[in-house]
Amino acid sequence: MKNTKQYQNLKAHYCQNFPSDISDHRIKKIVEKYGYVPIPLAVAKEELSDTDIFVALDTLLQKEYQHPLQDLGYTTSSWLHQEQHKIQTLCLSGFKDSDSGFFRNYLLKIITTPKGNKELKLPATTFYLLPPYRRDMAFSSVYCPISTEIEVEDSDLKNNLNWDGETQLRFFIELSQKIGHPVVIDLLPQAGRFSKTVFTHPECFLWSDLQPLAEQLTQKVYEITDRMQLQGFAPMMINDICGLPLFEEDDVEKQVLNALRTEYNSRRIQLLRDQKFVEGGDKGVSPAKLKEYLLKDIQSVDMQTLADKYAFRQEITHENFCQLYAQLIEIDYLLDKERAHFSTQQFLDAAQSDIQQKVQSLIYENVGLIDNERELDDQKHKMLIDKCIAENLWPISGGCWNSCGYPIFRRMSTDNYPVCDHYNYKGNFVTAFSGDMDIIAPWHFAAPCKHDAQNNLNYHIIKKYIAYCYEIYERFRPDGFRLDHVDHSADYPVSVNEKGNFISYRAPLLVFAELAKKIHKQQPTFAFLAEYMGWGDDNYPHLYHEYAENKIGTAISLDIVGEYRHNVETVIKETNQQLTEFNKKYDEQCFTLTHILDNHDRSHPDIVRALSEFTAERALLKWVKCIFLPGGKWAQRSTVYLDGNDTLTPNKEFAQVFLNTVPLNRATNNEFFNAFSALYRYSLNDKVLRYGQAQLILSEPAAEESNNAISAWTVFDDDNSQQGYLVVCNEFIDDNTKATPKKVDIQIPSIESYHIEAQLVVPQNEALSKDCQDVPEITTKQKCENLQLDPESWTFVDVKQNEFRIFCLKEGE
Repeated sequence: MKNTKQYQNLKAHYCQNFPSDISDHRIKKIVEKYGYVPIPLAVAKEELSDTDIFVALDTLLQKEYQHPLQDLGYTTSSWLHQEQHKIQTLCLSGFKDSDSGFFRNYLLKIITTPKGNKELKLPATTFYLLPPYRRDMAFSSVYCPISTEIEVEDSDLKNNLNWDGETQLRFFIELSQKIGHPVVIDLLPQAGRFSKTVFTHPECFLWSDLQPLAEQLTQKVYEITDRMQLQGFAPMMINDICGLPLFEEDDVEKQVLNALRTEYNSRRIQLLRDQKFVEGGDKGVSPAKLKEYLLKDIQSVDMQTLADKYAFRQEITHENFCQLYAQLIEIDYLLDKERAHFSTQQFLDAAQSDIQQKVQSLIYENVGLIDNERELDDQKHKMLIDKCIAENLWPISGGCWNSCGYPIFRRMSTDNYPVCDHYNYKGNFVTAFSGDMDIIAPWHFAAPCKHDAQNNLNYHIIKKYIAYCYEIYERFRPDGFRLDHVDHSADYPVSVNEKGNFISYRAPLLVFAELAKKIHKQQPTFAFLAEYMGWGDDNYPHLYHEYAENKIGTAISLDIVGEYRHNVETVIKETNQQLTEFNKKYDEQCFTLTHILDNHDRSHPDIVRALSEFTAERALLKWVKCIFLPGGKWAQRSTVYLDGNDTLTPNKEFAQVFLNTVPLNRATNNEFFNAFSALYRYSLNDKVLRYGQAQLILSEPAAEESNNAISAWTVFDDDNSQQGYLVVCNEFIDDNTKATPKKVDIQIPSIESYHIEAQLVVPQNEALSKDCQDVPEITTKQKCENLQLDPESWTFVDVKQNEFRIFCLKEGE
């Protein structure tokens, strides 16, 4: 690649006077010594010149890879499973400092990221790219793409080299691969609700015609209120369904109805979120149970507070208000049955065929045939959106990453978009799991309303989706796809029902099995990284068999919300042992669960209570656990990470990647970087950590939560057990927003036939070496402090919260 016209043009653009001889250049020597430039990205931006960047790239390309994985001897996707292999999450938008010149940051990322180890068959760090596609900026999420057009484009390269965003991304991927870094791209089973993708493939998505739905529900409101002799509620209910404004008249009765309507909608949503689970472990809440909760909840309302909140004169008693509220609950309860019936009727094949025909006619009449979504310009795209909304034609939203069944139209919001409830196939509300994600439209892989049918998959749509994915593969030639929240649903425990039919919005496994089969014909090392959001449940092992038997070669990563539960005992006794037992049945390890270090701060209710997870001290402890808990021959585990000082480039662009995301302020924490990077490099060059296996010695709860523990374990390589490691740590987690210092003494039985030879010293308070002349590394010390060695026991004194101590063990007395 070094001699290609593209590379030379880019080099000439950045470096007008590039030296003819770089043999004595300091950057060349640094790269030859470390395999990369070991400084934080934020520092590299300030300290490295354009010439420095291309000296580093030229040096790295002297050992150019034809293929980053096949050159290491891999012939399957097993490279993704390897112990000590690191997979770094990258957001390309996060590199964008301005509209012009930020492509330089892409190049800096490549040269400042650790390589692998050819002798240990470790690939260089894999770059996992969050969806790089254009997104709906009204919702600011990369998981709500408008199309597969590339979002980020450096105007400098566009104007001077005629490289558009797609060319820039392809170059970044190819350059990374030639230097040895595999690249994985997100693959989404959904699109933005009114995306170009939906308009290009309208037959592959479900649609609602809201006009007849509103008319049918309006008629039912009149019937129900007449039957209950509560006709006064009818106008309010109809306004709510149609998204009409609140009553504005200065009339106490109508003001109270306004308060009823708003307070009911608010409390109902909150109760759906609070009451996620029903007895027996199923997720969701039944309509009858929800009604019971609502009736009980309103009893605590304070009328004066309510009157102040909604600005009405308090001329109604608490008893009368509760009576009106109960009547509203009953009306809405009866209306919910009608909502479900009418919405489900539109999901049936005949109705969908009629609605989709309307949509296709509307598209053809206004813009003609759309062969490729990237050919639909923004002006025509907006026109199609406006036309569909005017005709009350809406793509049916997916609701979320993990709810199932279909969205049931509830009402129009005052902002004129449909608000839906979500039922699972057992009839429970799973709206709480929808994540407020009514902005996405899932590909219609299956018909959950046909969950009792012999087969409810839509194979013609699956075929089109595979072609859609394969086109993405051919455009960018990545080394793998990452599957978003694979096989997860709001049903317990898996995404199929008792009859084996698919009940989730998520793509069925066979979609990716067929896609893998097609890509493997050209690229047998192609791999799949998947996320499974089984937050703390024990039911993800069912995926092992499915993925292994379909030969997808997947590494599954659990989500951040469940990350804090992974104490040492859980990692060794559950995950490592489960993987070992499973993979022994096969000729090679064909499946793994990754370690994960996912430290970005989100306002997720399941994360907030464990905010101490996000301190620098906690991050280093988790990093040590990722490195020093190897699973052995049959439980090799790579690590997905989103941390390490430079990975969260703290600018306004990154904040738009995830809703309610705030990047951690570690870009200038160089002491943290020293420790993180030293551990990183150490992990890439140690055979015991590469091929060894962790064995638990001690795990004692320090509090009621099982994740709070003091732990000790050893790591030995069966092929060379003369040396190994002993690690002790204090894993205690506070529920408070700040970690508080706590010290414990950790006592373990003495390890027979071994002695402590030295203690590893991780650099944590050393200054950053900007010139890389004295990069802080892990060292050893013979004299171990706060350690009491007795013939029967070893005691480690005053181990602070989040502290870890690593010792070198050697056979013999």
